[in-house]
Amino acid sequence: MSNRQILTVSATLTKGINEVISKFFDPTDPNFVKMVDSKTHMNLQNLDHQFVHLAEHDKYKPFEQLLREFDSYSKKHKSSLIVFCNSI
Repeated sequence: MSNRQILTVSATLTKGINEVISKFFDPTDPNFVKMVDSKTHMNLQNLDHQFVHLAEHDKYKPFEQLLREFDSYSKKHKSSLIVFCNSI
């Protein structure tokens, strides 16, 4: 018997995402766990959104720079960072 685990992550659980999940997983299975952070639906008025379009061949260095800059910034300010990537 395999001790395999499958993890799906989504910023939003749209109807389409839920349909795909229900095709592969049985929500009544006791091993199925759906986790939602308690702050998921908090008011995000102070959230700063930025879109950065990068060339296909040049993603690693800008991503690394972003993480370095945020690391420095977060040491001075109480803040969080979420990076969504279309592809890695």
